[in-house]
Amino acid sequence: MQKKARIRAAAVDKSTSIKQLMSDVKHASILLTNDTGPMHIAAKYGIRCYCITGGWHWKIFSPCQEYSNTKFLHHEMPCYQCGSFCPYPGVPFKCLQELTAEKSMVCVRKQ
Repeated sequence: MQKKARIRAAAVDKSTSIKQLMSDVKHASILLTNDTGPMHIAAKYGIRCYCITGGWHWKIFSPCQEYSNTKFLHHEMPCYQCGSFCPYPGVPFKCLQELTAEKSMVCVRKQ
């Protein structure tokens, strides 16, 4: 029988302790996150992780060869490695906005 994802109400997530986060990640079979904190915890426990990331520090902080269990989901653009100086002033961090939840889930399902 397949486990179902646990989803907490937003009010509960705001008060999640680091101990609770570590426990949740440790007992997960897969993690999808847009934050590197949970990604590092997943690496510690060897949990398969998908981390949604933009391109502002691409090849500086991500992808990390040390994290073989982590797959970085991204929408590559010519402006990658912009250092957070987005060349699209009307659409801040367009590289993140182009990576929709649907595109992310397609990437995860392909794995």
